[in-house]
Amino acid sequence: MDRCPSCSGPLTGRTVRQTSPDDPIRARRKEIRELRQCETCGRPAWRLEGDTSSWTDGGPSLREHDYLFSALGPLPRLWAFIAHSETQAALDAQLRTEVADGHPLVGKTVAAIARCDRCDDVLYSVEEDPAWFTVVHLTWQSVPDRPPWPWSDPVSLPLAEGLLDHCH
Repeated sequence: MDRCPSCSGPLTGRTVRQTSPDDPIRARRKEIRELRQCETCGRPAWRLEGDTSSWTDGGPSLREHDYLFSALGPLPRLWAFIAHSETQAALDAQLRTEVADGHPLVGKTVAAIARCDRCDDVLYSVEEDPAWFTVVHLTWQSVPDRPPWPWSDPVSLPLAEGLLDHCH
C-alpha cells in the first residue's frame, strides 16, 4: 500500500495525472506527476508517473481540490455507474471509434464512468484534466463520425448536480 510521506497514513482516492496540452505551463513539463491524497491527514502526495519509489509531500490540503479525490456521490435517477471493467473498456473503445479529427475528444484518453439507462448517453472523465467530465451521445457507428458527432457536452461539478440537466 502507498503511504503518506507526512503521517504514513494510506494514500487513497483516484490517481490524478497532472498534465494538460491545453495549458502552456503544464504542456512544457516533460514529466507527468501522479497525485493522491492521504486518508488520514488529507495532504496530497505526488510522484513521477511510472516511478515506484516513495511519494513526495504535496503541501497542505487545499479545500478547493477535495473534489479531485472524493468519492463520487449518488447520481440522478436513470444514471448508473459502470460496474464492470469490460463494459467500460467497450464504451471507451466505441468512443475512440466514433470521434474524428475536429472533435474535442479526438486523441484524448477517456474513461467511461456512468451511463444513462434511457438513452445512449455516457459520462466520461478525460484523463488530461481531472475536472473535465463530459456526456457523450454515442451513435454506434463502426467508423469515425462527422463532428460534432458524437455529440458531447461538458458536465459541471459536482457530477450529481451537473447531470441533472441531462436527465430525461
